[in-house]
Amino acid sequence: MLRLYAEDTAASDFSKMRQDVLDDITETAGLTFLGLTMGCAKCHDHKFDPIKQEDFYRMQACFAAIVPSDDRPAVEPEVLSAYQKQLKVWEDATVDIRRQIEEMMVRLMADSIEANTVAYDNDTQAAWRMPDVRRTTRQKQLIALSTRYVTLGMTRRIRKLKGDDKLKWDELQQQLSEYEVLKPLPLPTAMAVQEGKNSIPETHVLDTGDYRKPEEEVSPGFPEFLGLEEPRLFVEPTQPEAQAAPPRRSAFARWLTLPDHPLTARVITNRLWQHHFGRGIIETPNDFGAMGQAATNPKLLDWLSSELVEHHWSLKDIHRLMVTSATYRQSSEIEPAEDADEIKSDPDNKLLWHANRVRLEAEPLRDSMLFLADHLSPAVGGPSGYPTLSQAARDNSAYFWKPDPNPAQQFRRSLYCIQKRNFRLPLLAAFDQPDMYLSCGSRVNTLTPTQSLALLNGDEANFASRRWAGRLLGESLGNETVFIKTAWLEAYGRTPSDDEIELARQFLSRQAVRIYEHDKNLPTASLPEPCPNCLEPRHAGAFVDMCHGLLNSSEFLFVD
Repeated sequence: MLRLYAEDTAASDFSKMRQDVLDDITETAGLTFLGLTMGCAKCHDHKFDPIKQEDFYRMQACFAAIVPSDDRPAVEPEVLSAYQKQLKVWEDATVDIRRQIEEMMVRLMADSIEANTVAYDNDTQAAWRMPDVRRTTRQKQLIALSTRYVTLGMTRRIRKLKGDDKLKWDELQQQLSEYEVLKPLPLPTAMAVQEGKNSIPETHVLDTGDYRKPEEEVSPGFPEFLGLEEPRLFVEPTQPEAQAAPPRRSAFARWLTLPDHPLTARVITNRLWQHHFGRGIIETPNDFGAMGQAATNPKLLDWLSSELVEHHWSLKDIHRLMVTSATYRQSSEIEPAEDADEIKSDPDNKLLWHANRVRLEAEPLRDSMLFLADHLSPAVGGPSGYPTLSQAARDNSAYFWKPDPNPAQQFRRSLYCIQKRNFRLPLLAAFDQPDMYLSCGSRVNTLTPTQSLALLNGDEANFASRRWAGRLLGESLGNETVFIKTAWLEAYGRTPSDDEIELARQFLSRQAVRIYEHDKNLPTASLPEPCPNCLEPRHAGAFVDMCHGLLNSSEFLFVD
């Protein structure tokens, strides 16, 4: 949340961009942890909730000193220690070479700064002219936001070196490469933030939210209407292990987790309930205020929240409590005659007198198809995967990506696939993946023709059908009954009935005839992968079509 803010790569006013980032962090923190629309108090007092404009900027002051730190090693301490030890060996061996390279880079960087910052706002230009050791925290923030084009400019200047400078640069790079054997492989890194080590930037209430119209300065704090004691939270940590903790952000965290905090536990508990039951006890998880929905069962929400606090904020305990409850273990099937009274009194099932029928979300749907195709990568963590895109997706957007050169990376779980704010994987977008620009408290759950077309004609579903059919044919050794039973078990989690087996066998027979009559030269793209040599193409294609039909079925798409 603190680092994954939107960045405008074409910006020139980075003082404005800095304020936009802080506004976004403050608003998202309010939505996520407090269930409050804090962003509505950016320009004036909240129109519906008792949130003052000062409250918005007091909370913003908790984040005013953060500076991006995108090179944090994401490894165990012992791995980091070994890396640093080996890196020291390389640095000692190359100290003179690197000093000469640095001298050349200083000049090139100065030229790049002069050329690329001319259109920047005055404060950002001043930050670039200031030596690094003298920069304030605010200046370091501006540098971090505006460094992209300056760095690119320096890279271009290196490529355009001529004459003696070119010869010297190439010679130094050649000398440096001779010590490459001593240099350890780079460690995986994580995007993070850290507290600025210099003075903390002032935070002011902004007239109409305009960064150019600062009014009174405010200290870090929280919404006044919540009525919690807060000055003690901003005392500098005294315990030795807490000395390095950023006092403002750690104070914010301590405030959120106060045992008597009226919102934090309720907000997260409501989100967990929504995850398991499809709808929160409060149906507007990002808005517990006056414009949000009232709780359908306030006492239940209070009790669950108390359980969370009493169990030391263990989310696992609350998950276990919910999924082992009789409410969660109900069936979604209803009998109109027997349940007539319930249907009449609670048609929307807000009181959960039966389980809700839930459609798979976009990411589990894609992952399920890849799993059946035996192509879902089990890798955890690491760099994002870049899935293959259809030609239509590439033609209709300027923001498409190139597929990952490593095939395994193309089939990462959707959790680990690249996520771009201005371009979503078409299959995920069709199945209601949220907009990447805003905090999404609750996904919409639609049923549209686009979804049917994505499963019927989309590359992902057709690829999965071919691969799944090929794997099952290999495992069943061409035995139709074994094929059908295994397909049903993997797709639906149950074995087929005798009637379903008979209907499936009839489908395979009729479909093979239909393929032969209408498409004697069956394209390779419609055959199983791999396709058994002993199987005629028309019969092989029928198995693919059966798998494709199962992927398009209601029972596969919905959890009953």
